[in-house]
Amino acid sequence: MYYLICYDVSENKMRTQIMKLLKNEGFHLQKSVFIVQGNAQKAQRIYDSIYQLISVKTDALFMTPLCQHCVKKMFISSQFKFNDDVWII
Repeated sequence: MYYLICYDVSENKMRTQIMKLLKNEGFHLQKSVFIVQGNAQKAQRIYDSIYQLISVKTDALFMTPLCQHCVKKMFISSQFKFNDDVWII
């Protein structure tokens, strides 16, 4: 399973921490957009880690699962290799 993660964080320090955390876990698509591959437990761990860093009053976190079929249908204007059988160009 893949997870699309998007965030809008106002504080630079927190935003940088989240970006570093997600770069270690997945694929950086845009400034505040990542795709992470893993099971539900990994997704929950990542969500919890990010949620602890943000302010619910000023920041936003969006995370949604993407099935393999949906990932294959995505249109992205850069090259990313998610694994051996999925190329998105």
